[in-house]
Amino acid sequence: MKVRTILAPTDLSAQSMAGIRVAQNVARKFRASVVVLTVDDRDLPAGAISALEIHGRNPDRERIREMLKFLRRTLRDYGLDPSKFLLVVRKGSPARAIVDAAVERGVEMIVMSTHGRTGLSHVLVGSVAEQVVRLARCPVLTVKPSEILADT
Repeated sequence: MKVRTILAPTDLSAQSMAGIRVAQNVARKFRASVVVLTVDDRDLPAGAISALEIHGRNPDRERIREMLKFLRRTLRDYGLDPSKFLLVVRKGSPARAIVDAAVERGVEMIVMSTHGRTGLSHVLVGSVAEQVVRLARCPVLTVKPSEILADT
């Protein structure tokens, strides 16, 4: 198996940063690049969009720009160098956006952490990682963040 590009999704939580650390380590072994993806699954209220558009600003572009700034800052806060990654922001449902980005970017592997939800919260919220494992066309390496974070 030849791995040239790895996709590492993040919701900007400490748990997902553990997945990025693992993706970076796997990438070193394969001499691959890492694409860090975060997904904007929130919608701006209609009034906010129209107010921004009236003033000649593109709310989607501005929001993506702000999310990229926040992603860079978050990576730095966790001791990761943002310049070592290709940073991508997508809109939509997290699992679907991750799988679509993997296909569009031709990645050979997805590395992502799990949040370890159990019981009722798992049933109600579900697991993005589970959905990605089911939908992805490439291998998905899921990481248990508690073990990674304990090592740092």
